Amino acid sequence: NYDGGGGELNWDFTSSGAWIMPATGKYPVLRWQNPNRPIEFPPEFRNGRKIGYSDMAAYRVWGFCGTPGETISFGGPNAPANTTCNGGTFTTNWDFSGQSDGSIDITVQQGTATPVTRRLVKDTDSCVAGGLNDETVGGTIDTRFTGGGPHIVCNVQQMERIRSQTTHWTKSFTLGANISLSAGYGNGTIGTSGTNYSGTFDGDGFFLDRLTLTIAGNGVGLFGYTNGGTISNIGMERVTISGQYGTGSLVGVGNSPGTALSNSYSTGFVAGTSTAGGLYGEAFGAVSDCFSTADVVGSSGVIGGLLGYHQTGTVTRSFAAGDVRGAQSTGGFVGVNFGLASIVTASYATGSVSGVFPGSDEVGGFIGGLDNTIVQDSYSTGSVYGGTGVGGFAGAHYNADQLMHVYASGDVFGSTNVGGVLGESYAVGSPLTNLFSVSHVTAVTSNGGALVGGTSVTLSGGYWYQPLQNLPCVGDGGTVTLCQQATALSQFQSASSAPLSAWDFSTIWKFPTTGGLPILQWQEEE
Repeated sequence: NYDGGGGELNWDFTSSGAWIMPATGKYPVLRWQNPNRPIEFPPEFRNGRKIGYSDMAAYRVWGFCGTPGETISFGGPNAPANTTCNGGTFTTNWDFSGQSDGSIDITVQQGTATPVTRRLVKDTDSCVAGGLNDETVGGTIDTRFTGGGPHIVCNVQQMERIRSQTTHWTKSFTLGANISLSAGYGNGTIGTSGTNYSGTFDGDGFFLDRLTLTIAGNGVGLFGYTNGGTISNIGMERVTISGQYGTGSLVGVGNSPGTALSNSYSTGFVAGTSTAGGLYGEAFGAVSDCFSTADVVGSSGVIGGLLGYHQTGTVTRSFAAGDVRGAQSTGGFVGVNFGLASIVTASYATGSVSGVFPGSDEVGGFIGGLDNTIVQDSYSTGSVYGGTGVGGFAGAHYNADQLMHVYASGDVFGSTNVGGVLGESYAVGSPLTNLFSVSHVTAVTSNGGALVGGTSVTLSGGYWYQPLQNLPCVGDGGTVTLCQQATALSQFQSASSAPLSAWDFSTIWKFPTTGGLPILQWQEEE
């Protein structure tokens, strides 16, 4: 009966969990082992993903599969030969050069499981001879970019011209193809501390592949320093980025008043000293509809899976799925969020978060530290490991913060002030309302709480479920209006039960079709 229905082992058999019961056999197997599991695509391989002129003849199709050696078959125009599942993944190159521009449906099938469909979009007319732009007229690439634009960018030579010529850093550009930066692109950034990039860059749904930057300096990313303008609709795939202060795959430092970032993503690896994020290092301005699956490592503090540091503007409908490691102020989604004008909402994080035991401070599954700000309607599911101030959702909570309608479900381990949702709070009177945790909490030294680890806190409407532990709601006491242990996990799977009865299930939250804890309405389900 250990099928996840009653949570007897406290193992995760949910649709996104680690375990699954095979169709034949009585013992659990890891989800990636299941030969009956349908193919899973990574987040960047979503419907509407573009095929460009530069990669249409050998377009990379990849994803996750089950048992090694299982046959992977393909369906669609000019489908490639079958391949096999190798170590939980598959990959093939698909020739779409003979297809017309427009939507192309493909299917990928593992064994006899249900095929999974993706709708790709072939878009090559901006970057072919005679295209309606001033960069490829007559089939000749023109990297002069005369005038303000927007200019169509079709290859690595043009990207290198933008990077190396500061006269282009006020202009507007639009990608016209997927471009590899693995060769022919210099070890430098678009925008420096002395001359910020202030133009508009629209990826138009295309991506830049294999950007590698190793810079012993600050402001490291495709765009090193920005000020104003917007960056949108661009993917940064398989990056390897290394810098110091202000490091991210897309933007290193966005100076005040900020650069708006939307509908963009990153995959790969990012390393920085401090204020490092999977997508954006130090962010001023609004961020919406973005994600990062990049792993992020920081040798110091303010490290986040999507954003290192954020101030001013709203962050919404975004997520981070990479693993994050830092020394302090480290979060699965954002390291530090600061200021009353800085709001984080309708977002989530799933990666594991690691500090340094027992020395690191402010480590959280979603956010390391929040100061004078609002974080609401968000959640985290990754495990969290740190020293002092370690929380399943947030590490530390300062000043006039509001933390509401959030939950955490990952295991939490730390030394002192360790909580299922919040590690430690220094914000007397600042509300923590209508939140819950199903995290297993371990405080090695002192102050382990089912919801909050320690120090001053005002908690109203807190709930937790952890039948294998007997912890107080708040590790070292505090002002608690309502804090209650749930008798069953099902309390958090019903919109009519507290605290979910106070959450917005009409426009913000929903339950997965396969059941489980709530997710956000904008999240896609297979």
